[in-house]
Amino acid sequence: MAVNLGVIGCGKVFTDLHAAALRRVAGVKVVAVADPIESRRTAAAHLMPSAAVFPDWRRLLEQAPVDAIVISTPPADHVECAREAFAAKKHVYVEKPLAVNLAQATSILSANQSAGTLGMMGFNYRFHPFYLRARELVRRDGLGKIVEVQSTFTSAGWLSDWRRTRATGGGALLDLATHHLDVVPFIAGESIVEISAELESHAAEQDTARVQAVLGSGALMQSFFCLHQAGTNRIEIRGTAAKLIIDLYAPRFELSAADGTRSFSISNVASRAWLKFERVITRGYDPSYEAAFAAFANAIANGGTSISPDLTDGMQMMQIVDAAERSASSGTPCKVQRFEQAAQTHEKRA
Repeated sequence: MAVNLGVIGCGKVFTDLHAAALRRVAGVKVVAVADPIESRRTAAAHLMPSAAVFPDWRRLLEQAPVDAIVISTPPADHVECAREAFAAKKHVYVEKPLAVNLAQATSILSANQSAGTLGMMGFNYRFHPFYLRARELVRRDGLGKIVEVQSTFTSAGWLSDWRRTRATGGGALLDLATHHLDVVPFIAGESIVEISAELESHAAEQDTARVQAVLGSGALMQSFFCLHQAGTNRIEIRGTAAKLIIDLYAPRFELSAADGTRSFSISNVASRAWLKFERVITRGYDPSYEAAFAAFANAIANGGTSISPDLTDGMQMMQIVDAAERSASSGTPCKVQRFEQAAQTHEKRA
């Protein structure tokens, strides 16, 4: 079964990342795109020449023969687009973050549950071969007990208007930190239970964030995120048996034993699979987008009733962001409420 896809939002994320990935996914046809800005529609039409082009995404939902929607608008627009897409009984892929606040995220999740269609969260890093390999190592106890994580994610050149203001979904927490705060627990197989944050505004509102998070096992995660520094995307995980360094921009995947007697990296692992992977990485694109879209399309084509990561994962991230922002305001660490616990609390109050 071919999946007919519509795209809402054709800005830089779509033109630079999503479009090429979608073209590489077998069984997916982008039949419609929508964006209110003419220059973006022109660029999208060039990238997807067979797609119908709409200035109004509501017209796309009404007129285009789509099975599913990819939402890559600014985050503040996610709630309206997602709610109406679910009301039209479409499957929906929402680029991260899910929304700009907990109330909007709850509204999107409610619409997904009412529709009964698939809702996938755009945590594409969960599909990156480096992070999948890291998760496998942790499951095999290849690092021992995780005791510390350090991460840095910085970016320059992506400060579009909406990224400059927290209310529209900008800021380092929503734009960058959500990647690492999702993928580190994914690798570790445990949740963030407490978080502290310091937020600064330099070139834009909340464009710098220093974050300290505690995982369920007690391991400490210390991170720096910034929207106005040269690009860095690095995670270092220290365990009792080994240290793992993952650098997406180098690229580098390096495991070193705690005693320093052995190590391996993508440059010296001899297996055929790793050599093939190294060629993919060095071509200059991130394969995780293609893999994420393929998982979305395959679940639809196969009549799946569940998918991962789903919108509850997006909702949990909003709980983490909310706790981080409360910590930044109060100057004290804040507990991160699990989404299931939040739902139960809401039901009791009702």
